[in-house]
Amino acid sequence: MTGRVLGGPADQLSLYVNEAPTEVVLGGDGSFGASVRLQPGLNRLRAVATGPGEARAEGSISIDYVPAAPGRIVFTSPADGFVLGPDGPPVIVVEGTVEDRTVTTLSLLANDRRIPLKVSEGRFRKVLPMFAPVLHLRAESARGDGPGSRSEAITVSAGGPRKPSGVLIMEWPEGLEALEVEASAVVRSRPERLDVPVQTVRLPGVLRATATAPFEVFWLRGAAPGAYTVRLRHRGAWPGGDVPATLYIPDQDGLATRPLPAVRLRPSGTTVLARFLLPYGVLWEQDDWFTGYSEGPDTVTKFRIPEGISWVERRADLP
Repeated sequence: MTGRVLGGPADQLSLYVNEAPTEVVLGGDGSFGASVRLQPGLNRLRAVATGPGEARAEGSISIDYVPAAPGRIVFTSPADGFVLGPDGPPVIVVEGTVEDRTVTTLSLLANDRRIPLKVSEGRFRKVLPMFAPVLHLRAESARGDGPGSRSEAITVSAGGPRKPSGVLIMEWPEGLEALEVEASAVVRSRPERLDVPVQTVRLPGVLRATATAPFEVFWLRGAAPGAYTVRLRHRGAWPGGDVPATLYIPDQDGLATRPLPAVRLRPSGTTVLARFLLPYGVLWEQDDWFTGYSEGPDTVTKFRIPEGISWVERRADLP
């Protein structure tokens, strides 16, 4: 900011911003300049000039500072009012743009959830399972304690009753190439017994990873009651490191979120990602859901009383 001392020369000028002293440069003609850092909201600037003898003058102004918003945020997909077909995978791809190219992160508000979004060169892309029959979506950005920018809200719906199904989302390291993966589930219709036939169900990939969105999505279609073991097979060079994954299990009229422990792909090419029980939507590791467990020479059994639920697995198959 710049200003001028009126009424004669000043020997010294002191400038206070919200009562904090600020460095000021005083010119010989009574002009002065200062670099001022304002806080969002109302700011008080006070200048005190002293001259020859006992001469003293003081003046103040107030400035209401509203920081500039980080730019307009626009959804490009899906369109407002989009309805997911009954036979498609229960996922949508949220895409959009941000005018301010310096923004690197946003928040996606989906009903009562806040989901982080990465922004690259003004664009964002996020895979979002339909965890509720209707999703109200909005993206927003905020800088520090100042106001941010918000997109217009859009609504997406599942379009009526759907067959129970699940979704597996793998988050690969950025820039990963030449890795082919397949997902499948071994299903046992009688969780309490090991001497029953099992069925292997392939989980088709419905979305491949890209450089800007390193997510790979697999779909468990028509999930029936039983004990499930989800496996991942991979071919190609794997640089190592843990891989985050999230499983979405059928739960009433939506999907229940089950973040999985980060796994390291096994050199053999086959890695077990998760074990879960339907229709209860519980993971093997959720010990607090079960009443207790028992161990045999070769098996481990978990149970829940008084519901009479029992789930047995071979000890050799468990980590």
